[in-house]
Amino acid sequence: MILHFSCPDCGADMAYSIKLGKLYCQHCEHSEDIKPDPEQWQNLGGQAMDQAWTDQFAGPEQSADQTQAADQAQTADQTQAADQTQAADQAQAGGQPQVCPNCGSPIEASSRACSIRCPYCDSSLILADRLQRSMRPAMILPFRMDSEAARQAFLKWCHKGRFAPRGFAGSKNLKKIRPVYVPYWLYDLDLDLSVSGIATKVNIYVSGDTEYTETSFYSVARQMQLDYRNVPHDASEKMDDTVMAKVQPYDFSQMKEFAIPYLAGFETDQRDYADDELLPLVREQVGVYASTFARSTISGYSTVNIKQEDSSFRKISAKYVYLPLWFISYPYQGKEYVFAMNGQTGKVIGTPPLSQLKTTGWFALISGIIFAILLAGGLLL
Repeated sequence: MILHFSCPDCGADMAYSIKLGKLYCQHCEHSEDIKPDPEQWQNLGGQAMDQAWTDQFAGPEQSADQTQAADQAQTADQTQAADQTQAADQAQAGGQPQVCPNCGSPIEASSRACSIRCPYCDSSLILADRLQRSMRPAMILPFRMDSEAARQAFLKWCHKGRFAPRGFAGSKNLKKIRPVYVPYWLYDLDLDLSVSGIATKVNIYVSGDTEYTETSFYSVARQMQLDYRNVPHDASEKMDDTVMAKVQPYDFSQMKEFAIPYLAGFETDQRDYADDELLPLVREQVGVYASTFARSTISGYSTVNIKQEDSSFRKISAKYVYLPLWFISYPYQGKEYVFAMNGQTGKVIGTPPLSQLKTTGWFALISGIIFAILLAGGLLL
């Protein structure tokens, strides 16, 4: 099923307005509040999935039957969502092309696409069948920066580039800027951690003509209960994990309950990974956070040698969300540069071209300063 939001006053296309936080018609300026989706589009699979996580990691007192039932519910949700997507793709392949409900033109969408624009009339189209059950996000973080604000933030970032060519930071070079909602998992993890080891304090003093070193040894230990909330990991195969990590942080307090109209006017894909597929990476990441924090609390010693460290997760849960990202295409001297921008904060990730002249001049200046310092100190004589 393809959803298209038409203006009730003039019939023109409506899309989500970042400035207004509403569905908006650019033709007659009519706007509508975002309302909860009808019952048939609610996230029917989310609760069973979260329950499965709790059962799996809460402890041995949970019954195997409970865990198996929850796992079966999650598997059924994922299978149904996959079957629905496959059925739609097969229908299209079997001579039933999908058409734009606004202009009637045939449209093509990738197998994971959930929201697109019609290539003929530019209407915002939602492939709602691909947003059901386990493929439906629980939450969405709406864009805060509209296209003009994103352009200005990007050009400002370009001007800060010390080694970028002089003509690089110009608005005429901006080829395309497109808003995309990226699928993410947000994990909540409760962790028990204990560390123990040996620490020393070294005291050096002089008595008469003799210098003495006195070393005292201490047993140190820490036992902690640490709770981590909204640990993000992107769930898209085509997105670079390093870029997705660098473009953070996001303010998750601004998240909204997911509703389909939020996607009108934006590109969106289904997730490629289930929560349990990314869990080992997240557990390792959180384990490093916890270990680093625990060790940082052992201070005031000359040396600290951790002998033993144990950790266990008391509870783990995950929710599926969409987070906002601007992708910016920027051609320069025959090469196209692509940058990612946090759609909430404006943080830019990407590598601009380097000016060979500026780079050479900078290093020549640094070398000259170092040479002058060494010469003044008599080290080159």
